[in-house]
Amino acid sequence: MGVDLLGLEALDRLQDVFNGIDEDKSGFISINEFTKACRELSMTVTTEELHDFICSDSSGDGELNFEEFCCFYSTRLKKVFDEIDTDRSGEIDWKELQRAFITLGYKATDREVRSLLTRVDTDKNEQIDFKEFCNYFCSLPSPSTRAVLERWASGLSIDTGTFDALKVIAKNDKMSGLYRGIGPTIASIAPFVAIQQVTYDLLKYKAGNMSMEPSVLLFVGCGSAAGVAAQTVYYS
Repeated sequence: MGVDLLGLEALDRLQDVFNGIDEDKSGFISINEFTKACRELSMTVTTEELHDFICSDSSGDGELNFEEFCCFYSTRLKKVFDEIDTDRSGEIDWKELQRAFITLGYKATDREVRSLLTRVDTDKNEQIDFKEFCNYFCSLPSPSTRAVLERWASGLSIDTGTFDALKVIAKNDKMSGLYRGIGPTIASIAPFVAIQQVTYDLLKYKAGNMSMEPSVLLFVGCGSAAGVAAQTVYYS
């Protein structure tokens, strides 16, 4: 497993990662440079990662050249991919992604997870294959399951934009999804609006009986009083 599993886009990104870790610009990455780069990103290097690093050193010189680093990286990515791909289909769907998030304690709705999946799903088949996975995650010094999922989960707090959100909702929940929740919302505010409107009409009626001249100030005063009355009754 090595360079042949990685596309050109992934290789370009890995070259940048490699150059960033190669602190002395020797063209090789030592185990000290590797662990230092991970520490700087608050990433804990596991025994398994160190084992994979050593096993990828085909020359046995204690350092990794770029090709060996690609072998190490693709090995690590494949382990992470297989851990998320629980049905071993060779592709990750949104349900598998959601289960992976749950293992880290992230609470993500179906809609959020599907939206995150579309970020990586470049061919738009609602599945993520290994090539797409590699292209997206070739930026960490060492891809562990936790590091990959934490980077992916960071998208939960990112605004995908109104248009993208509407596309995801309409695709997965049809047009009815755009109106989901509107019923309970209307039901919850209806009593408040009713109290406010009745109070406003009553105050205007009383003002008319008192022969008060209609004015903007009068209507604003009635509206303000109606709002106070509605809040007092509704929230008390």
